[in-house]
Amino acid sequence: MPDVILPPPFQAYTGKEPYVFVSYAHMDGTSVFPDIARLHEAGYRLWYDEGIDPGNEWPEVVATALPNSTSFLVFISSNAVESSNVRNEINYAINKNKPFLAVHLEKTEYHPGLNSEWATFRPS
Repeated sequence: MPDVILPPPFQAYTGKEPYVFVSYAHMDGTSVFPDIARLHEAGYRLWYDEGIDPGNEWPEVVATALPNSTSFLVFISSNAVESSNVRNEINYAINKNKPFLAVHLEKTEYHPGLNSEWATFRPS
């Protein structure tokens, strides 16, 4: 599947109020964006990678946004588990004990490392 650049559905939250950190693979944007747009329209404050200004360091921005979030929402797919950014965000959220919700876009096999980290969070 080609990497498709989609316009973000809304501006990522950057304020001081509680918000949800959203993690997904860019290649899944066509599936993820309608879902997060509905959550945004329902009044949820969501931070996602649209909140990273060009020129900023990805790890630095995520290392600030994720710990300051109140919860973690990840969209799981084969693209997501192949993404080192998504895997790092999952592990970071687990290590920070963030309330965690995974939405499975498709049946997905986990990498052994992710499997061991996430064993208590994934459905059996």
